[in-house]
Amino acid sequence: MIISPSAISPYKIPTFQSGGEVPFSFGNALEFDGVNDYVSSYTLTSNVSTMSFWFYATNGANRRMVSATNASNPTLRLNGGGVVFYITTLFASVNLNQWNHLVFVSNNGGAAKAYLNGTPTTHTVFFQSGNVIGIGAKTGLAFGNNFEGKQDEFAIKENYIISDAEVAELYNSGNGNNFNTVVGSSDVYYQFNQTSPDSTATDSSGNGNTGTLNNFDTSICWVAH
Repeated sequence: MIISPSAISPYKIPTFQSGGEVPFSFGNALEFDGVNDYVSSYTLTSNVSTMSFWFYATNGANRRMVSATNASNPTLRLNGGGVVFYITTLFASVNLNQWNHLVFVSNNGGAAKAYLNGTPTTHTVFFQSGNVIGIGAKTGLAFGNNFEGKQDEFAIKENYIISDAEVAELYNSGNGNNFNTVVGSSDVYYQFNQTSPDSTATDSSGNGNTGTLNNFDTSICWVAH
């Protein structure tokens, strides 16, 4: 006997995208108010690392997405509708008010590589061992030009240079993918799937590197991706 799909309702038949892969479920994301919200995160122990995250910017005027505390203070920031690495280097235009994916590879003083929505480009400024990573602001320094919008799926893997193929798999034509599944592991991985009134960012890497939410209104900051 052949059973039609309608006969087994309410069970949902999976819908596959081109290539046969089920789109990744992002869950929630973390929303930043652009004033003083930031996440205290991970301290790097290597000059070689891969960083990956998704962002939805609602303001492109010199807004810092990620930064690090050290003398040179490398920073990833939005500037005038484009992404700028370390204040001056425009590498690609960004669409505001929609999700974008960024991967950054720091290579021990060699050419650092950045990918925006799967497209590669090259830079020479890099994050260093001892940098304390802050998400949404310059950690430990005066507030100003804080990120405004949403971020999601923030991951770092040290002593690792991601391949172009892995970047493409993470971006997955905008559908996303789990960092640990694609890369194999991470040193810190904030999926930002918490709900109100949680004031921490759970680390899905398994290493216990919990992030701390600073100045967020935890009753409204956890939003759908």
